[in-house]
Amino acid sequence: MKKLLFLLNTLDGGGAERILTNTANSLADDYDVTVMTVIDKGVFKNQLSGKVKYRSMVRCKNKFIQRMFAYLFSFTLPPKLVHTLFIGSGYDYEIAFLEGVPTKIISASDNTRSVKYAWVHIDLYNMFGIGKAHKSIDEHIECYRKFDKIICVSKSVKDAFVKRFGITDNLEVKYNVTDDEEIKRKARIDVPQSKELRLVFVGRLEKQKGVDRLIKIHKRLIDEGYKYSLIMVGDGGERESVEKYVDENGLGHCTEIVGFTDNPYRYMQSADVLVFPSRAEGYSTVAVEAVILGKPVVTTDCAGMREIFGNSEYGMVVKNEDEAIYEGIKKLFTDKELREEYADRAEQRSEALTKHARIEGLKALFA
Repeated sequence: MKKLLFLLNTLDGGGAERILTNTANSLADDYDVTVMTVIDKGVFKNQLSGKVKYRSMVRCKNKFIQRMFAYLFSFTLPPKLVHTLFIGSGYDYEIAFLEGVPTKIISASDNTRSVKYAWVHIDLYNMFGIGKAHKSIDEHIECYRKFDKIICVSKSVKDAFVKRFGITDNLEVKYNVTDDEEIKRKARIDVPQSKELRLVFVGRLEKQKGVDRLIKIHKRLIDEGYKYSLIMVGDGGERESVEKYVDENGLGHCTEIVGFTDNPYRYMQSADVLVFPSRAEGYSTVAVEAVILGKPVVTTDCAGMREIFGNSEYGMVVKNEDEAIYEGIKKLFTDKELREEYADRAEQRSEALTKHARIEGLKALFA
């Protein structure tokens, strides 16, 4: 049985971490799968199948020590030394499942018999700050050239990668594995009920995800007399500022900040409209999940969204501007027939996004 190693920073509650959990669990029947983290933490650890092996480089729970090691791995320790000490030569495939430190470490592997893949989840042209583990653009390019294949999660991500690095060979697009059956099962559990319209956001509470502009659009709509509630599911660095804005502007009666939950699907199921106000994406996991649940969507036009929703055929894709997001939400709120039409189209689109179809395509990488 072929041995696969997936390396990423942590198993915290992000989209890539959830995708890796789905991927590892789905491959574990046919391969010897190990998931390794740089730092031993994350809500998805407990969601790994019993067939998946879990390892971590830094198991200390002290946050200061965790940050210290994260810094050392990023800027000080030679990646070849880190690979030798923590990974070794026991794998047939070594997969850096995130940009930055995992990619840097796997690129330094001297295991000549292993096949090495780098996964790219984001638009590295517009979000180049993610590559801060590398000292220069030349070092970054040299790192990626050491991989046998670079896997991009969308065509948009691939185009951005080529634009940033000028690398055009050994690139392949593989869409994320999403467990459609599990999503639908969880979506039926304790679905919140409401007589009012419900606008739902699911994702990290970060500026990249557009939560700062969403909350201001929310206030504008409420001030104009729209009767609905906004549910924000997720956590992140902007949570405190969003909560402060809600308090200062008297939005507490129509705003709920749920925080992180391992079952966001019940909130998504309760949505009349799901909103994705992101400034940048790679290939949004939550957007795919919205399609699987047959939900009307308003999303900004960023990487991956047109590959999911077409030219607004399966969800409303608007300009990446505050005003366009506002107009899109307002249009879906006021047009029930359009909401129902988008829900029907999303259900049709979901047939192409099943786990089975994605996993069969993924297995070709390990043939």
